[in-house]
Amino acid sequence: MTDWGRRVVRAIGVLGLVAATAALHAYPAEIENIPPGQYVPVALQELQRAKASIHLYMYVIALPSSRQGSMVHRLVDALVEAQRRGVAVTVVLDQNIDWVDGHRGSVSTTEKNAAAAVYLRDRGIAVAFDDEAVYTHAKVLIVDHATVLVGSTNWTEAALTRNVEGTVLVRSPALAQALLAQFAGVARASRPAPERPTIRVPEALLTSPHRLGRMVRDHDERALDLFLLLCRADPRSDTAVVLTYAQVVDALDFRREVQASQRQTVRNLLSRLQNRYGLITYQAPAAAQDLVVRVSPAPDGDPAVTVPAAYWEWGWDRRLTFRGKVMYLLSQMYAARSPFAPTWSWSQEDLAARHGLSVAFVNYGLMDLRRQNLIEVEPGALTPARFGDRHANRYTPNPLYDPKALDHALAALEIQYGKAPVRRAKGYAAAVHEDHDVRAITRLMALEREFGQAVVRRAVAKVGAMNGSNPKKTVGYLIRVIQGMGKE
Repeated sequence: MTDWGRRVVRAIGVLGLVAATAALHAYPAEIENIPPGQYVPVALQELQRAKASIHLYMYVIALPSSRQGSMVHRLVDALVEAQRRGVAVTVVLDQNIDWVDGHRGSVSTTEKNAAAAVYLRDRGIAVAFDDEAVYTHAKVLIVDHATVLVGSTNWTEAALTRNVEGTVLVRSPALAQALLAQFAGVARASRPAPERPTIRVPEALLTSPHRLGRMVRDHDERALDLFLLLCRADPRSDTAVVLTYAQVVDALDFRREVQASQRQTVRNLLSRLQNRYGLITYQAPAAAQDLVVRVSPAPDGDPAVTVPAAYWEWGWDRRLTFRGKVMYLLSQMYAARSPFAPTWSWSQEDLAARHGLSVAFVNYGLMDLRRQNLIEVEPGALTPARFGDRHANRYTPNPLYDPKALDHALAALEIQYGKAPVRRAKGYAAAVHEDHDVRAITRLMALEREFGQAVVRRAVAKVGAMNGSNPKKTVGYLIRVIQGMGKE
């Protein structure tokens, strides 16, 4: 028994493990209860004692980027130190959506896990992610195939310092081996699986202010749409993409124009893409032909940005504003380039300067993505406290989704709770730019039922009145304000 009075239980056949076959197995074990607040010293002690191997299966490792002395950093650095002294360290992380400390994660590698993965990999530790189709909700540390630290504790500052978690330390080689065998069946990848299929869009469109910036200044949304359509079209030869006028007219929604005007509009767009933006070369068809337009993206061989085919299949090419489309493409590019992929960070001023855009265009484009639940924003901290000197925001793209599925989910909520509560909750979520997030809407409805409309409206008024760039204007902060007011 330790100084803080943990209870040690020696038992035969005490601990049961439900395997994939649903059969119940029991193992001789020594079990110690780990009280709240003692997880870190116990985990550090076991990591420092490790001689041969460490296996960590963790749902969330929220590694703070600016707090080197945090509890999470201490645990992660203990893994690194064990690796340096010759212990084989393996880490498997989950990559699916959940709420953590009031914030919604990304379905791809969540930012919290991405930062930890990069940190560990840079220091020589093997890190893998589970299959995107399943949740690895485990919080299991296995040391030397003999000791297991298991319970509800994620590696987050809240779990390690504030939450009341349930954790036990189990000394049982039989249990350790069974768990290792169980987790060996989890499909793994060195990074999360990409969305498929994807379309390659040449970065030449995005990296030159003379292309993207001029397109934005000219309000040339149709030219952008046509160029993306050309990138999407399946090539029928090595040198050209073949499209009919009818395909272009239908895709770009020119059907209200008369046929002659439709053709002229398409020719004008192609001419601008070639002569003004330098993105294509094309040869106009003969006047008698109204069958094909041949286009070859140029320059050939440039780096490319990947865009899911769902962008068109689910109608995002028409659902997003021009500003939203441009910032979606830039977000895809920076997410792929970032060392913390998929999370990336640039100030809006720098983005505007790099791409020939206005700061307002960048801001409203990112706001469009945020409202559509296509990007997660972690506002920059006020460090130092002067607002103008705060750090750049961090952005994590969310995958595209079928808007019809969102409509069905909202309809299901209306059936369950009524139209009025759902409508009110959507309004609450809109105050913090989350009006298309079903999880946020559901959570806010629950808070309204718990504390009443008056409390929720008062909290929404307070948070909604904040400047759009205020780091506190988030659904997580709104939830905490509602809870605080409700308890007063």
